[in-house]
Amino acid sequence: MGSIIEDKNCVIRQLSKNYAEQRANYRFLNNPRVEESSLISECISRVKTISRGRDLLVIQDTTDINLESHSGRLKLNNGLGRTGNNKDVGFFLHPSLVLDASTLTPLGFSSIDMYHRDWDKANRYSRKYRNLPIEEKESFKWIRNSEISKENLTDAKSVTIIQDREGDIYDQFAKVPDVKKTSFDTGQF
Repeated sequence: MGSIIEDKNCVIRQLSKNYAEQRANYRFLNNPRVEESSLISECISRVKTISRGRDLLVIQDTTDINLESHSGRLKLNNGLGRTGNNKDVGFFLHPSLVLDASTLTPLGFSSIDMYHRDWDKANRYSRKYRNLPIEEKESFKWIRNSEISKENLTDAKSVTIIQDREGDIYDQFAKVPDVKKTSFDTGQF
């Protein structure tokens, strides 16, 4: 029998060692005092601390969390909306995974963006998507997460952001890179 990750089956019941741990996990996740923003902030603050003085790789990509098969049991106004096919219930996750460049050890996340498409949002053609400013486009996530990662990893020796071709946006090349002028003796730019 493979591990939970190999089986691509990660549910609370299977991640818990026993019934008591399973119940505790559900209580934690259903507690109204547990806020998504607090969990994300904690993840990011930990990576800030352990990234000091390191050369880092920051890998970004978007995944579509499709919950259509559970739509009858979900509160649809609770951070859920349309997903990739513009019909199904779910949300998008766009994290920035931080790795130590020399060991390729995962250190954590420098930014985590979760969003959805609103149910009443017009399609890209009726909104004249091409004419919108970049800040109003869904693709702004690449720039926003790059800028947030830069802010959160200021103590790193270097930061290299890696994205797939969807992140190939002119505005990002114009806004995100840092040009640090230092002495030629250090060999840093």
